[in-house]
Amino acid sequence: MTWFLDRDYVAAFDFDGFDINAIAALTGLDAERVRVFLDRRRMCWVESAPEDGWLAGANGDGEPTLLFIGYSRLAAVNTHEHPLNTVSVNHQTGALTTHGIALENIYEREWSEILDAAREAIGFQHIGNAPLRPYKHPACWYFSLLPLSWAHQDIIDRRGPSEADITRLREWIEGEGSILLCFRQHTLSATGALLDSM
Repeated sequence: MTWFLDRDYVAAFDFDGFDINAIAALTGLDAERVRVFLDRRRMCWVESAPEDGWLAGANGDGEPTLLFIGYSRLAAVNTHEHPLNTVSVNHQTGALTTHGIALENIYEREWSEILDAAREAIGFQHIGNAPLRPYKHPACWYFSLLPLSWAHQDIIDRRGPSEADITRLREWIEGEGSILLCFRQHTLSATGALLDSM
């Protein structure tokens, strides 16, 4: 269970706080490649994974949108969370819009009812994938999309990381994946496919 590590990591995460040259020197990658990977304007694809709690699509304005389904074990302490939560990103302005949708007995609902509620609330259309910019959810940290996990950051911050850890970090940057938090941490490929969950 790493939710407490994720929580503290997301709270401290700073999109503009990376030392690009130091990461490039550590990994042996070109600094420009590292900069592009960590740029908050980079598009990260996310594919739907209903069994893990999210669907990817667009809202009524055509903005890429993620629909998060269900409650986390932290819901009792977070009054901002609803049974359905959405995050939409405007690619032109970079603006992030979040929306909570009330729906009783979420775990007893058919998929059609969930989709109907999301469609009625924000015009959500389930497409199956969506390109989103990395973001930190302003109210529910565990619905965030980031370029690096706390484990990657630990490699960057560690004095004298092992060669295996450096290789892992280099391959992660080269692979252009992303980290989606949906109740727990999920690693996604460059195409948005789910690789692993923690």
